[in-house]
Amino acid sequence: MREKKIAFIGGDGRQGAAAERVSELGYSVTVYGIPEAIGGHVRRLEQLEAAYDADALVLPLPMSGDGVTVSCVGAFRDQAPRIDEIFSNAKSIPICAGRIQPKIKSEADRLGVRLFDYFLSEELMIKNAYLTAEGAISLSMNELGISLGGARVAVVGYGRIGKFLARMLDSIGASVTVAARRTTDLAYASCFGYGTLKISVSHGKSSLSLLNSCDVVFNTAPHWLFDGTVLKDFSRRTLMVDLASAPGGFDPKAVKEYGTNLIYAPGLPGKYAPTTAGSFVGDAIAELLPKMI
Repeated sequence: MREKKIAFIGGDGRQGAAAERVSELGYSVTVYGIPEAIGGHVRRLEQLEAAYDADALVLPLPMSGDGVTVSCVGAFRDQAPRIDEIFSNAKSIPICAGRIQPKIKSEADRLGVRLFDYFLSEELMIKNAYLTAEGAISLSMNELGISLGGARVAVVGYGRIGKFLARMLDSIGASVTVAARRTTDLAYASCFGYGTLKISVSHGKSSLSLLNSCDVVFNTAPHWLFDGTVLKDFSRRTLMVDLASAPGGFDPKAVKEYGTNLIYAPGLPGKYAPTTAGSFVGDAIAELLPKMI
């Protein structure tokens, strides 16, 4: 049986590492639109059209930033392939990508294009959350110029990222408070010895204002919890780190009005540890490929 041919199109350093990982797992891999150096037995394509000879196409994580073109970086940013053109030329070829926008998935369904989302892998989301937590701590320490040992820190939201982040911060000696809406999340956090705060609003006042004595506040909740009524109570000395996916957790107008010391930090795995993150992506893709081809 011949090797199945997999063509990667677009992306950053993570996709290069993912391509190498998929190659290691026994596939014949080519790449187009990835500027980073790629090792192993991966072959680089000079023309996009050559990718349509593959048994499956792999697009980046996220698949697209604008809903029109494939996410590309560096020298390929200005020549990023259009998604509709890929769909038109690859109708019989299954495609997988990460974090697919609903409108793109709807268009693929309308055209009869088989489109799979490898970011739906629970294993990948857990590994990504771990790298995000590591990256957030490194980012905040670089910004503050101090150790977080002994610092007062808050983690807002207690999902995958929040759980890893609270545990890591506690392990380096930070005083950790977890803020969440669900009482079950707060019960878990309390059992691990963290301080807890239930997110609630009373008489127009959010309980999040009670975190204003913290040195660092990490937000993982993708909702505008930090509006003007909250941010006005925080000193500019408090570092805010927003790890949430769009639209994030901070009202941009309020951030500007109150001079909030905010770092918006989505996509940390790709920035903090692209090789490791890409290897994790490669494992998720390899798990999905037998269902596609």
